[in-house]
Amino acid sequence: LKHLMLEPRTHTGSSYHRNTQNRQPPSIQRNGTAPTGGDGGPEEGHGPDPADEETELRAERNRLLSEAEAVAAKISNIDEVLVDYARRREQKEREEREEAERVRREELQRQARVHEE
Repeated sequence: LKHLMLEPRTHTGSSYHRNTQNRQPPSIQRNGTAPTGGDGGPEEGHGPDPADEETELRAERNRLLSEAEAVAAKISNIDEVLVDYARRREQKEREEREEAERVRREELQRQARVHEE
């Protein structure tokens, strides 16, 4: 229980991660292992297992990569829609210019007929 309180984990919605806030670092010997002596360290089968943490990190990395692919696909779809909107807007503007030109020509023709009479 003491070790659990010193090494809390939080659930992020997809996996557990170590909570590094308010955490006192475990004492490490010069060779990189935790000291023995009944403190619940890795030698007694307790505490953080680096292999488990590595597995968690790899899973989190893969999840993030998957999310990144999904986000990239969504951005691509949005870009396609935006291109279509731009194309439609340009076509509408072109049609409006052509209609304005047609109306102007008809008005000139009408004025020419009135002037001839």
